[in-house]
Amino acid sequence: VIEGSPSLALICKFGVGVDNIDLAAAAERGVLVTNAPGCNAISVAEMTIGLIIALWRRLKETERSLRDGQWRAIPGEELYGRVLGIVGLGNIGKEVARRARAFGMRVLSHDIVDYADFCRQFEVEATSLEAVLSQSDVLSLHVPLTPLTRHMIGEAQLRRMKRGAILIHTARGGVADEAALCRALAGQHLAGAALDVFETEPLGPSRLRSLDNVILTPHVAGITYQAADRIGERTVANVLAYLA
Repeated sequence: VIEGSPSLALICKFGVGVDNIDLAAAAERGVLVTNAPGCNAISVAEMTIGLIIALWRRLKETERSLRDGQWRAIPGEELYGRVLGIVGLGNIGKEVARRARAFGMRVLSHDIVDYADFCRQFEVEATSLEAVLSQSDVLSLHVPLTPLTRHMIGEAQLRRMKRGAILIHTARGGVADEAALCRALAGQHLAGAALDVFETEPLGPSRLRSLDNVILTPHVAGITYQAADRIGERTVANVLAYLA
């Protein structure tokens, strides 16, 4: 598309992630690429907390049981007092941290950027990836997909996680190695996972579909009416800024 558009000057991503845009090709031709960072952060953060609750309160299993005509109490877990590990403390990671602290969770974070002021204000413990993996009851991923982050959560990293921990993945497919994750879930090293993003989208045939301890959603964490309004406003502002 870029090669076939000689007068192209600006590409505006209606969203945040630009991993589906050839940035090198754009830069080579002097094409500016913009996005709308932070505009869907609240939506993704709320979805993240919702997925944690859905997994730990076993809502999928409970609802299915009731539909099958049963009336039984399936015990779950509280968020209060548990440890949430956030990998990527950017716009979305910060919103997740705020909400987790409101639930009384201890929050650990790992990021290549120093967010010392935020961490002091919200009592977030910035630490190494190794510490986040080994101490967290819940691991939540919020990094962009880059050559450095592709499969950053793989076989070795999953093995370092607590037995019985859960993984929430609302970042970008490819950050987690899905094959390794399936093995960790099938072997019950992890108690569960919720994935909103996948290495191949739309999700085709996948072992993930057959695992009962997994919640799957079709890349919708950032899709709310409010987020769409904010992204639209930012996208228009980007065009106007370019024209000015």
